[in-house]
Amino acid sequence: MLRRYISATLLAVWLRATERAHQRAA
Repeated sequence: MLRRYISATLLAVWLRATERAHQRAA
């Protein structure tokens, strides 16, 4: 259960970083 929570958190952080990268590129 903890592993799933960590995976979800890392995914959310990665998505935010990706969105910021796209905004900078645009």
